[in-house]
Amino acid sequence: MESFASMCFQAIPTILNMLILGIIGMWKKKQNERDEMEREKNEWRKNIEDAMRAILHDRIIQSSKHFIGLHYSPIDVRENVEEMYKAYVKLHGNGTAKRMFEELMNLPLEDPNQQAKRAIS
Repeated sequence: MESFASMCFQAIPTILNMLILGIIGMWKKKQNERDEMEREKNEWRKNIEDAMRAILHDRIIQSSKHFIGLHYSPIDVRENVEEMYKAYVKLHGNGTAKRMFEELMNLPLEDPNQQAKRAIS
C-alpha cells in the first residue's frame, strides 16, 4: 500500500492542472466581458456619430433652404454653416447637404432688395 505522502505527491500535478485551468477560465471570462463592453462602447459611439451626422445634415439643409429662399447669405450664416459642414464631412456625410451647402455659398452676401434700395438712394 502506498504511503499518504506518495499519494499526495502524485496528486500535485492534477491539483496544479486544475488551478491553472481555473485561472485560465477566469481570465478568459474577464477577457470576454471586456470584449463585450468594448463592442457595446463602439456601438454606442457609432449611434452617437449617426445621430450627430443626422442633426448636422438637418441644420445644414434647413439653414441653406432658408437663405436660398431669401436669395442671399450673410457672412455669419456662411461661417456657421461652413463649420457645421466641415464637421458633417468628418462624420462621412455627403449628398444633399453638400449640394445645398455649395448653393448657399454661391449666394450674394447682401439682400438684393437692400442693394437695390441703396442704389436708388
